[in-house]
Amino acid sequence: MATNLRQLDSDPAYYHKLYNLYNERFMRNEEEWKSIWQENNTMYTFDDSKEDEICILSVGSGEGTRELVILDLALKRYPKVYLRVVEPSESAANIFKEKCAKLQESYPGFHADWHIQTFDEYRKAEDSSKSGEEKFHFVLCLHCLYYVDDIGTAMQFLYQQTKPGGAIAITMIDTKSTVGSLYEKLWNDDNYPISYKSGSQVRMQIKNRGWTSKSRSNWGRLDVTPMIDAPESEVGMAMLDWFTHTVNFRLTASKPMLSEVMSFFETGYEVKDGKKLVSNDREELVITKAITSD
Repeated sequence: MATNLRQLDSDPAYYHKLYNLYNERFMRNEEEWKSIWQENNTMYTFDDSKEDEICILSVGSGEGTRELVILDLALKRYPKVYLRVVEPSESAANIFKEKCAKLQESYPGFHADWHIQTFDEYRKAEDSSKSGEEKFHFVLCLHCLYYVDDIGTAMQFLYQQTKPGGAIAITMIDTKSTVGSLYEKLWNDDNYPISYKSGSQVRMQIKNRGWTSKSRSNWGRLDVTPMIDAPESEVGMAMLDWFTHTVNFRLTASKPMLSEVMSFFETGYEVKDGKKLVSNDREELVITKAITSD
């Protein structure tokens, strides 16, 4: 059993570095993704003609690359938009701030504030200050629910923060992809000392609570060539850390655990244009809060 593993999110700076490496090697269809969110923009049911300002909560935004696409769609529709960002990495948040400052030049009705916190830190602060009355029309959780302490508590908090008629947008790695199946295996294995939340747990919460939702898979591939061909190189080891969401996995995991993880990639890749690619499809979920909800 691997007993000395350290969670990747315990080091926000290293997490941010690996996230950028992941993005460099991630192949995706951006137009498909944009069309999904244009379609999802119709999921809300509140009367926007009665709203003076549209309020958006974005959790775990990183540098805001995908959030800016959604913001641009919103700002083209609404004259006033308020964004609240919750992001634990100060360096990533600062990059997002710079992007938002440029956005304000084109959209003077846009403003934002920033909370350099994890989601759980933010939730607990909001609970203790009893500021739960503030409601958001849209809540964005793009690849962040993996890291919460308790998935049920987290999703209930987000639902309570959502304005009746509003929507919660969630992105998780599709559990049917190579990367998603690895996460399902590791994070639901009692012998693995680190536990994150998976897409299946999110879907179960939605089902058990009877929330209205829809889901769609979005194509993605990852170039894992260095991790397979040069596993002890700096890039190869960093990629392994990203996939296992640990720090120095190759040096601290047990040999059986290392072998098991590597087998997911060594037997699950396809070769295209000389690159070894694994499937990394994403599941895009949207929850709509009924207007009759409390």
